[in-house]
Amino acid sequence: MTPSSSSGEWDWPLLTPRALAAGISMALAASTSSLGCYALCGQLLHLSPPPPHACSRGLSLEGLGSVLAGLLGSPLGTSSSFPNVGTVSLFQTGSRQVAHLVGLFCVGLGLSPRLAQLFINIPLPVLGGVLGVTQAVVLSAGFSSFHLADIDSGRNVFIVGFSIFMALLLPRWLWEAPEFNTGWSPLDMFLRSLLAEPIFLAGLLGFLLENTISGTRIERGLGQRLPTSFTAQETQKSREKAAQEYGLPLPITNLCSHIPQPLHCLCPMPEDSEDEEGGPSKTGEMADLLPNSEESCPAASREAVRSQ
Repeated sequence: MTPSSSSGEWDWPLLTPRALAAGISMALAASTSSLGCYALCGQLLHLSPPPPHACSRGLSLEGLGSVLAGLLGSPLGTSSSFPNVGTVSLFQTGSRQVAHLVGLFCVGLGLSPRLAQLFINIPLPVLGGVLGVTQAVVLSAGFSSFHLADIDSGRNVFIVGFSIFMALLLPRWLWEAPEFNTGWSPLDMFLRSLLAEPIFLAGLLGFLLENTISGTRIERGLGQRLPTSFTAQETQKSREKAAQEYGLPLPITNLCSHIPQPLHCLCPMPEDSEDEEGGPSKTGEMADLLPNSEESCPAASREAVRSQ
């Protein structure tokens, strides 16, 4: 809710088309940035890649926090932050207890204006130094993910350089350029808000160029194969490790059995984790999915052998 300018009373927010366009564009940009934060944080802490249900759960909670922030009159929503990921990498603190303490500390800052003012008055050079260190860690970790691809390829050099350069240049140009004039004000607000996010622009340009410029599998980093010693037992152990690392605390896990069925994708039950992560499926589950396929599935093959 937002305060009224005339009487000082609280009132419901106004959902105008321009406000909805700006909110949708910021949600897209924040979701793209948050997914990158999830993957990068796991990489920096030497954890398993986050499973799909953990990413969905994080985005859902960020959306819920943004809705609550808007109802309380806050001009900012909730989203993951790359500088925070760099800080986590520097201190190597990925435990939930630390996250809980930081959350309580932030609540205390919100309840104490004087304590919050103490942090607001930190000199800008100090903040710039901290931001430079944390962003350096994030950029270095991001570039280290190119070790699977052929970084000496001119194709890859162009894609990376062009995406980063345009993502830094285009938002600066938008600040000095005149307003968009497509004839519809919400669309102008949507494009201007979306194109002003460097992270979203870099990801979008990289995705488009990667899928439009031809290249070999080795150049794309797809020629790497898993070692032959990577057995099914090790695969099961890695899944159990990922479930333990990204699982919910025990009190919340006990409540998962009472949540509605459409929300089970956010915290799957133990018996559903194997199917979601690509584990073994039930007998006959894949039997009729590809009826015209030349390669028969395992269940169909077993039935044919029995009939013979």
